[in-house]
Amino acid sequence: TILDTSEGSAFLHVNHGSYLTPFGNIYISDADGWRYTLSLKNNRRDRKGRCDFEKVQGLEGIYIANYVDNPEFFDSIYEKEHVLTVMTFDKGARWARIKAPLTDANSQATNCVIDEGCSLHLHGVTDEWGPFYSTKNALGLIMATGNIGKFLDLSHSGNVNTYFSRDAGQTWFEVRKGSHIYEFGDH
Repeated sequence: TILDTSEGSAFLHVNHGSYLTPFGNIYISDADGWRYTLSLKNNRRDRKGRCDFEKVQGLEGIYIANYVDNPEFFDSIYEKEHVLTVMTFDKGARWARIKAPLTDANSQATNCVIDEGCSLHLHGVTDEWGPFYSTKNALGLIMATGNIGKFLDLSHSGNVNTYFSRDAGQTWFEVRKGSHIYEFGDH
C-alpha cells in the first residue's frame, strides 16, 4: 500500500503475511525511489488494506501511526492485540509515543507518565472511532479520538475521548469526554 509520496520520497506499507495479517511494516524510499529503509514495524492495517498512518497536513515530516506491540497475538487465541500510537517529527527516522495531556476534560490530573508506560493513543482508520484528522487549511491543528493508558482501547468500554493539538502534536488536550464528530471550519 502506498501511504504517502508528498515529500520527495515514498512511504510504503508492506504486509509480509497473508492478506488477513492485521499489520505490516512501513518503509521509506530515498529521493530516487530505488532504495527503501524500514521506518516502523507492525503498522496496524485492516483487511481492506487501510493503514493507521496519517500525515499531518500542511507540515513536512510529521506523521501519526499505530503499531501492534505484540504481533504474536495473531497466532494466539488467548492474547489480545496491543496497539500503541506513535508520532514522528523527522519523516519517519524516529517514532515516539505521544505524551498524554496533564489534565482531562474535567480538569482532573491524568497522572499518565511515558516513563511508566502510559501515553496517549489515538484511533486511526482501521476501527469505527473517529480517526486522526488534520487539514492543510488549519496548520498544526489535529483532532482525534482515543484514550490514555498503556495501549489503545479497542473495546467499547466507554474509554474513548476526544483530543486536540494546536501545535502539530507536540502537546495534546482532552477536549471532551466520549467520542465526538469533529471538523475544522474555514472562514
